[in-house]
Amino acid sequence: AKHFNERGLPGKDYAYTNPGMNKVMQAVGRVIRGEKDHGAVLLVDERYMQSQYQDLFKKEWSDYRVVFNDDELEDELQTFFINDDKTNANKGQL
Repeated sequence: AKHFNERGLPGKDYAYTNPGMNKVMQAVGRVIRGEKDHGAVLLVDERYMQSQYQDLFKKEWSDYRVVFNDDELEDELQTFFINDDKTNANKGQL
């Protein structure tokens, strides 16, 4: 981080945040490999609420949700999988 800071660049981002998020994005990409794959990814950590992470999510994922408690999480997952089942049934995939 010091190396980048000395050059007027955001050292923490270059040294830690960006490489860490690359690994997160790679892991998320493993959930859905093909056109018929469907899945939900949960990123459970307060750091993902920071604007630097939120900005990355907006670029990579057009439809993501932020939940603040167990009830919201349950509702979002139920909605996701119910809608997913309906979509697959309409495509004859169930």
